[in-house]
Amino acid sequence: MQNPCPLARVLSFAGPTARSAGCRERSTRCRSPQAVRSRRWIVFAVVAIGFFIIAVDNDVYNLTSPPIWSWHVLLRKSYSIVAFALVGGAYIWASCASWRQSAIVVALYSGVIEIGQHFLSNPYEPLSWNIFDVCCGGVGGALATFIPRVRAR
Repeated sequence: MQNPCPLARVLSFAGPTARSAGCRERSTRCRSPQAVRSRRWIVFAVVAIGFFIIAVDNDVYNLTSPPIWSWHVLLRKSYSIVAFALVGGAYIWASCASWRQSAIVVALYSGVIEIGQHFLSNPYEPLSWNIFDVCCGGVGGALATFIPRVRAR
């Protein structure tokens, strides 16, 4: 199959010159690989920053972990794994990393969240819960490899 945008291969970016020369299709085939990678890293950064802000917010913490529920801690830890899987999926999508790299990066990200919660939030957790949360981050990062089309290029 021939590339519908032959100038995009020649130019280092698919800017206005490539579009004016016949590249009217708005797909990744008409964008440079550098632009696609940059956009993916931006998406990853937005997802990671968004989940960080949610994780250190006291109101969200109280909303998602009300003590009147008997299993509130288990529920909170399980959907934290889902959130870490989404961050890991965005990381794999941006970097094409392996499941091990994703697990390590997301576990480190979880550690940064724990530090942020210590300094920015009121809920105190003992060190054992912090370690468990970092492990949940690693598990979520590893599970991200099972998200469909996360490795699509």
